[in-house]
Formats: sequence, structure tokens, C-alpha cells
Amino acid sequence: SIGFSFREMAAVAAAMRAGSWATWVFGHGLGATFAFDTMGYNNRGQIVHFSHPNFIHNFYFFLPFKLGAVGTLAVLAALALFVLAAVRGARDHAPGTEDRRLLAAAAAAWITYLAWSAAAPQILDFQLAPCWGVVVALPASTLERHES
Repeated sequence: SIGFSFREMAAVAAAMRAGSWATWVFGHGLGATFAFDTMGYNNRGQIVHFSHPNFIHNFYFFLPFKLGAVGTLAVLAALALFVLAAVRGARDHAPGTEDRRLLAAAAAAWITYLAWSAAAPQILDFQLAPCWGVVVALPASTLERHES
């Protein structure tokens, strides 16, 4: 729910404010937890109580908490490059071509992902990460063919 998301973001923000300058720059690490009393599911699908979860639903809070400013800038720069490559590639191909449609679909997927990330960092999900890898690779192969 939206209420849960706001409470979770407030708890993560409090943990970030309490951190040192080093955690602001480099983050708390991927295994870091934060104080937040909640119920959730474990990896077996059982409902359990969490007092210090390590999963953060909002990717834009996940990044600075876990990776700090350095990691956040690197990840956001990479995502921006993925979107720009797909958008520019679609723009540069002739209308109606298969490559243009593929690049436009890749751009739409990345833009959707950027919005979706406010509620779920699905790029980190081991089941969906390969799909995002394909969305990165397809425009790259299309742009490579276009330049040849």
C-alpha cells in the first residue's frame, strides 16, 4: 500500500541520515538492513516478522542506502544510457522498420522500468534480471547493425 511505502521510505531515510559521511558516499552495502517492524514473506513463501529487513521496495531509496552517492550515480547513469541509446536509435531508423519498432519497444520498456522502480526494484530479481539483460542487448545489436 502507499502507506506502507511511505513508512518504509521514512525508515530508510532515517537510517541514511544516521549514517556517517562514508555511508553517504559509498553506502551501507548490499546486505545492509534498516530498522522497520513489518510482516513479510521469506524465501519459502511463509509469512514472517521482520524487524530489520534488507529489501527496500523503492529502488530510488535502495540505491543511495545500499550503494551511496557513488553507486547511485553509476547505476542511474547506466540506466540513462540504456534509455538514451534506445530512444536515439529509434529516432535514427526509418519509420516503419523492424529495427525502429524494436528500439522503440526497448525505450518504452526502460521508461516503464524507471517508473516501476518507485515501487519495486525488479531488476534485482533473479527471475527478471535476464529479461532486462535482453532489453539491454537487443538495442545494442540493432545499433551495431545500423552502423555497419
